Amino acid sequence: MNEDNQFPNQGGNPNQGQNPGQDGNANQNYGNANQNQFGQNPNQQNVDPNQNQYMNQNSGQYTEQDKYWNPNQNQYQGQNQQFNNQQQYQGQNQFGNQNQYGNQQNQHGYQNQYGNQNSNPKKPKSKKFAVTIISAIFALLLIGGGAFAFFNMQKSTKDQLLLAELNSWKQLKSAFENRYQPEVEWAKKAETTPAEYTYTIGADINGDFYSYEEEMAVEIINNSTLSLEVQLDPNKQLLKADLGADVNGVKIEDISAYVTTKELMFGFPFTDDILQIKDEDFGNFMRTLDPYYEGTETLGLNDWMGKNVFSKENQEYLVKEYLLFFYNSIPEDAFKEEAEDIDVFGDNLKANKISLELSGDQIKDILVKVLEKAKDDPKFEDIILETVKNATGTAGSFDDEFDIDINEGLDSAIKELKDTDIPTGISYTVWISNDTVVQSDLEIGEFKAEGTRLFTNEKQQWDYTFEVEGEKLSFVGDLTYKNGEIEDEVTLLDDYGTGFTYEGSEELNGGERSFYRTLYFQDDYDEIELFWEGDSSYKGDSMEGEHRFGIESYEFDIAILVDETGSFIKNVDIPTDNLVNLGAMDSDEIETYMMEDFLTKAQSWAMELYFELGLF
Repeated sequence: MNEDNQFPNQGGNPNQGQNPGQDGNANQNYGNANQNQFGQNPNQQNVDPNQNQYMNQNSGQYTEQDKYWNPNQNQYQGQNQQFNNQQQYQGQNQFGNQNQYGNQQNQHGYQNQYGNQNSNPKKPKSKKFAVTIISAIFALLLIGGGAFAFFNMQKSTKDQLLLAELNSWKQLKSAFENRYQPEVEWAKKAETTPAEYTYTIGADINGDFYSYEEEMAVEIINNSTLSLEVQLDPNKQLLKADLGADVNGVKIEDISAYVTTKELMFGFPFTDDILQIKDEDFGNFMRTLDPYYEGTETLGLNDWMGKNVFSKENQEYLVKEYLLFFYNSIPEDAFKEEAEDIDVFGDNLKANKISLELSGDQIKDILVKVLEKAKDDPKFEDIILETVKNATGTAGSFDDEFDIDINEGLDSAIKELKDTDIPTGISYTVWISNDTVVQSDLEIGEFKAEGTRLFTNEKQQWDYTFEVEGEKLSFVGDLTYKNGEIEDEVTLLDDYGTGFTYEGSEELNGGERSFYRTLYFQDDYDEIELFWEGDSSYKGDSMEGEHRFGIESYEFDIAILVDETGSFIKNVDIPTDNLVNLGAMDSDEIETYMMEDFLTKAQSWAMELYFELGLF
């Protein structure tokens, strides 16, 4: 069987010959080198037409085109334009010089897909690997840094850099909590106190509509609302939710859902029964629906809010034994320090300049040490398994449902890391003033981030540029909070002005807030505006708010209206009567109950609602 010659004369492979089929002409797709759907390109000069896909091609888009191009016309090899002298594949070991596909016989013959590959693979080089690993490290240092910052701080150059970063983000966090004090205080209390919230959700649609049906649909939507009432007890992990509606004046009674640490329950407006599925019966219930069910036996409701997934004790252990170990493994001589005056948003500051330089081999050695330490630590394995059990809610059946070998995974990670070349290390420089970072410059391979920042209680400013493979992104922010007034502007734009702009204006008086926030997206073709405006009030153990979310365009405006109220309560109402335990039934019992009771009542209710809504 003759195969199509997809990449003729590529890599000098003798098996990639001309296909004699298809009318006897291997040139059936584009005919010859003088044909191209795009016409002649005047910019391509002094190029062998047998090597350039588009050179000297005329404007005949389809004339005399057959199915395959001339075998002498090599699409990739020898082009002066797109691939000549570029090192995208050759020399980087990503594809070149690897035996990933070379010398493998397949249905098309011995095709060397990427050309000139040999049987002596070298260690893979991965800049993305370096960026990923180092980014994760920085995130861990910032997140966990506050927990270990003072365990081993001797005010060395290394310590000064980390403490300055932590102080900067601590200052930003403090500024956020200051400007949103009422909301933050409510959220903190709600973490440990039962609360009740009521939401009324409507819509406001305006625009030009071109049919009677569209106008009627919009009128119904504008005159309808959804109502949602939620009760939540974070301590006992109890939830009650009631969802109802008013459709053009017709009230639809609530559908209710209940979640506890032991069961799921559902209530419906057409029956007094409460359908119940206990956590321990979930597997049995699923098998009544599907005899071949092999999934989890429980839903993990014992900690469905995730309050105990990662204990404080385990967190402290990992910080002290691993995050601190990693931090101490960074050599002191990788840091350099000097004094330098810099300009930050018009202010001349005397700064302490600290530079960090780590090679790829140094980074790899540090990470290997951390993984090897974990491999020899039985407590590390216990923590990981305990965390997974808690997160999946499968403590009782974990060993049966999961096959996890922590040491095997660590061995694999260590081997992969040792076999990987990290061609570029990390270069990070910060300028410190008043114990906070005011300017920084980070470079990891082809990724660069540089800019200035200045955070105070009243004003937070930053101006950063991110660059990846020559593409730049500008991230600029100016946030101000003074005398109860907030004015914010944040932009995220590329070199062409495409991107997002956020603008916010707010007034705060005690627990009363009014605000108007907009998010613009613009490019060469479109401009979209999303907005969020409203008012909120927090007084003691109650709160209320009115919100309007929407999108504005040239043809129409759409807004979602949300009125909310909230209060702290003593208990969440969980029903105990009229429970129908579906998990304890067999398939015949469930079918009998559904067909003779539940669905009969549901059908009658649906028909009444159908006529009330005028849908007949």
